[in-house]
Amino acid sequence: MSDQKPNPFYQIIKGLGYFLIFLGANTFITAVFVTIYTMEKLTADHEAGIVSTTEALSEYSTQQIYAHSNLILPLYGGLFLMIVILQFLIRKKKVLSELWIKKFSPGYLPALLLMAVGLALFANTVLAFLPYSLLEGYLEKSSFISMGTLAGSLISQGIFAPIVEEVAFRGLMLSRFNKALPRWIGVLISSFFFGLVHGNIIWFIFTFVIGVLLCLVANKTDSILSTILVHALFNVIGTLFGYLPIPALVVVYVALAVTGFVLIVISCLMLFRKRKAQEGEAQA
Repeated sequence: MSDQKPNPFYQIIKGLGYFLIFLGANTFITAVFVTIYTMEKLTADHEAGIVSTTEALSEYSTQQIYAHSNLILPLYGGLFLMIVILQFLIRKKKVLSELWIKKFSPGYLPALLLMAVGLALFANTVLAFLPYSLLEGYLEKSSFISMGTLAGSLISQGIFAPIVEEVAFRGLMLSRFNKALPRWIGVLISSFFFGLVHGNIIWFIFTFVIGVLLCLVANKTDSILSTILVHALFNVIGTLFGYLPIPALVVVYVALAVTGFVLIVISCLMLFRKRKAQEGEAQA
């Protein structure tokens, strides 16, 4: 077996290249819809005898993009997956291997489920304690995104988003960075880009932290199937959170946030111990 390592510079370029493909697919589909909504607004304003302003057109198209995100996400996600899978097929690569999709030990499942529930509880309650000045943009964007149907949100956020984002940021980016950089640097870089595409500063902060945890999960389980599971369950619980009859009391939110944090810590300890146990078995 050869001990020759992959070219570090080439692996970094590949990882960043996949991010650009993801960003390009997102930008292209979004631009198409922006054009459609801009023309829609121009037509409506013309028929009403209103002079359209750039600010009004931009505000309308932005609101419509947020409101129809459950349609736009699968479209740009599908385009992204089609491009990367097609280029692997043309190069005669093993698609699942290139995407870092393979079986992982079932022994990790309890920890993964606890992590997903813990992250969902913590993320969806701790925001309630932040000043409104920090949350204003986040709440505005969230209000438009929630305008879609529950079924549409569950399909988009619970299926498409986890698959597309895990393939992009862990399956393609992190796996390439792992071959070129110390693992902790690869974790930080891929998590930074993961947070960056979520835009709002509040979303950036907590998606960066979640991205770090998902990177650690991928590295420990050696597969993104585990992170797709955690990501999907996290998104589903977050989508349903607003529909749950949770009393709007500070003590309740504090209890949920603390419970979530404890579950996250327990799940991390379980994953760490599981890894050590497996290493011990491998050396026996």
